[in-house]
Amino acid sequence: MAEQDDKDHYMKSVMRFYFTPHPRAALTVLFILIYGYFVLYYINDAHLAERFIIYTLTSGTALLSIEYLFWYTSFVMTLLAPFIVSAYAIFVLYESWHEKRKWESHFRTLMTVALVVGSIFLIVFTNNMSRVIARQDALKTFITNNNLSGRI
Repeated sequence: MAEQDDKDHYMKSVMRFYFTPHPRAALTVLFILIYGYFVLYYINDAHLAERFIIYTLTSGTALLSIEYLFWYTSFVMTLLAPFIVSAYAIFVLYESWHEKRKWESHFRTLMTVALVVGSIFLIVFTNNMSRVIARQDALKTFITNNNLSGRI
């Protein structure tokens, strides 16, 4: 029960950080809206990764070459990465500006810029890579069976 209270307290602290009546609130609200939208946008890819894992486990893979393993793993990782990076960015920003951190303001600002630039780069890169990987012959059956040909 104490563990649940700690999680609730943490989430309340995160929400207070983003929606506090402070001049920075305009930027933090914009940040959480953008990254929250990214999370919602990429949740379908997370569900697709889940479906793909189930497909892999239920189909026969006994005589497939190692190439399939690497394409399958790469596909799941590139589907999940934008979702995970988007969700994690919300908490990383809070942690970097948390009052317990004794960092200088310019260092926090630099970390925020690095977070935004780095996370957007990772999201765009892995999103594009998932489409490249989805075009591989190893994934053709899954892509065709799930009517995903138009999305890649």
